[in-house]
Amino acid sequence: MPYCPKCKRDYEEGKTTCTYCEVALVEEEIDEVVNDQLEEIKKLCSVYTLQEADIIIALMNSYEIPAIKKSEQIGDYLTVAMGSSMYGYDIYVPVRLFDQAELLLNAQNIEEEDERSSMT
Repeated sequence: MPYCPKCKRDYEEGKTTCTYCEVALVEEEIDEVVNDQLEEIKKLCSVYTLQEADIIIALMNSYEIPAIKKSEQIGDYLTVAMGSSMYGYDIYVPVRLFDQAELLLNAQNIEEEDERSSMT
């Protein structure tokens, strides 16, 4: 049954435009379509800087693990207004790939510690 994504009214078959909103009708509620495509995510780690977040995301992506960053508290606003956030960033990965991502991140941290200890 056709459905208006803006005003949420249902229409008879054959209608293509909402009478009230003048918006093209869709067959499914958009929220249902989006929810079907979403994947459950889990927090992998927290970092202080945007650069650290970008490095971890690039590492995950290089192993075909999708990752996203989310600012803590009002961090998104601060990042836009000031270029950085004092609240840090959380990195999230899909639950189904969490164990793999955690192993990868831990291995990377061990390599960095080894490199630092060999410099001293």
